Amino acid sequence: MTRLTEENNGSASVRTRQHINNRLIALRIAEGFVEHVEGLTPEEVANSYLMELIFRNMLQERFRGSLPACKMHDLLREIALSIAKEEKFCVVHDGGETVEETGALRLSIQTTNGEIGTSR
Repeated sequence: MTRLTEENNGSASVRTRQHINNRLIALRIAEGFVEHVEGLTPEEVANSYLMELIFRNMLQERFRGSLPACKMHDLLREIALSIAKEEKFCVVHDGGETVEETGALRLSIQTTNGEIGTSR
């Protein structure tokens, strides 16, 4: 495996960033979150959605090294999670309590130590 040096990782980081962005856009399209807009590609529409959220300060653009990321304010995240759970769109399991059958379309399992606990 070749390690990237400081001198040549500039173009590699751009390619990595674009690859990650393309995968996220493809996922949004596959999940059905992107509407058809005449004259625009689905990728352009998905990107415009992201830019709109950033413009409205619902997401804050962050950069960790060379990789871009978006951060959502904690309060806004809690509101979004509450609405998602209420509408049976998504349930988040953070290890604090047992996840019951909810009928949610998606389940997000989040850990802080990299381990997923099991109940016995």
